[in-house]
Amino acid sequence: MQAIAMPLAGWIATRIGFRIVVICSCVLHSGSIALTYFAVKWGFTAVVLIYGVLGGLGFGAGYSVILAVASAWFPSHRGLIVGLVLGGFGGGALVFTPIQTAFINPNNVKINSTTKSFTDADLLNRVPYAFLLLAGITGSLQIIGFLLMQEKPKTDVQPISSEAFDENHHHNRYLVNLDREKTIDVQPLIVLQASDFYLLWLSVCFSAVPITLVSALFKVAGIQYIHDDLFLTGVSMAASVCNCVGRVLWGIACDRFSFKLPMSCMCIVWTSLLFSFPFISVFTGTAAKVTFVLWVGLMFLCHCGIFVFAPTATANIFGPVNMAVNYGMTFTAFIVGSLAASIMTNLAPVGTEIKQHFLIGGAMAILGMLFILLVADRKVPQRLQFFNAAVRFRVRCCPGKYFGNCH
Repeated sequence: MQAIAMPLAGWIATRIGFRIVVICSCVLHSGSIALTYFAVKWGFTAVVLIYGVLGGLGFGAGYSVILAVASAWFPSHRGLIVGLVLGGFGGGALVFTPIQTAFINPNNVKINSTTKSFTDADLLNRVPYAFLLLAGITGSLQIIGFLLMQEKPKTDVQPISSEAFDENHHHNRYLVNLDREKTIDVQPLIVLQASDFYLLWLSVCFSAVPITLVSALFKVAGIQYIHDDLFLTGVSMAASVCNCVGRVLWGIACDRFSFKLPMSCMCIVWTSLLFSFPFISVFTGTAAKVTFVLWVGLMFLCHCGIFVFAPTATANIFGPVNMAVNYGMTFTAFIVGSLAASIMTNLAPVGTEIKQHFLIGGAMAILGMLFILLVADRKVPQRLQFFNAAVRFRVRCCPGKYFGNCH
């Protein structure tokens, strides 16, 4: 639902301004959390509709709009600003995880060894009230952020035509002499005609698979051999710190090297971690806890970069003017990627097939890197132009007006 709401909300914001879109987003998001107090009593379907659908619409409606408004103020440091804003998203778990744990499970009640889930009646009765607490905190923070937001006065930027975009972005000579400072404005309909959009979309889609798998399964993997809920909660907090700080660091890297080099390096490290994570369960005692928190922290430090690289790449390739809409279209890749990951986790029993989940995730990360190497990065520093070699190969192998239309 986030991916559906983002491009639509971005388009609406260009027509009526960002404030109405953002306030509606905040009301929907916080309201859905509060209404989940009732939904958990009504049943699973109600939770999906209220917390999943309604909450996803609220969150997605403000996501790309906020990024576009904030980053517009600092065009020379767009990556850093995107990283800082997204660091707030990533750091949310750092605030809410200990609050949830302290409220729901203050006595560190152990899970049932047979069902592998919580069965304590008092603990379960506190769950609905936790949603009211979280809704109040979330709503308060959203009000503060909304009151502080201001839109940068707009300057006239000439929209680029499909012919000009094709000539500038895909000409062989242009790939060697990149204009790193030129501001472009590619309209969403023209973006949909460019193969770079689809390559970026595929890269994000494949990267979304291991992101979803790691986020959903790292605690499941740990609880198989580390029977300490407070420790695993602490690991979740450490992962949130890495998720938060990593986005800022990747944003700084994007400002210095653009998006292709940092993402390629990240994918290499990320793949190594994904392939090796299932095997660290051989450790016991203190070694098991140390290796677990190290691997989880590094995986979150890596995969949080995708949320920075994707909007930065969208703005670099297609311009910042229509970033909210264009990135909203790119973000739809998470629909397919997340669904694919969900199917994978449901097809195989998690307890016995945890190894396969992470191995598949590593393979998906490799595919994500291969697709991003084919995207033309016009802001790669001159000394790193060899990173566009794959693009030149693509130009020679698939000439034509738009690479996305090649047959």
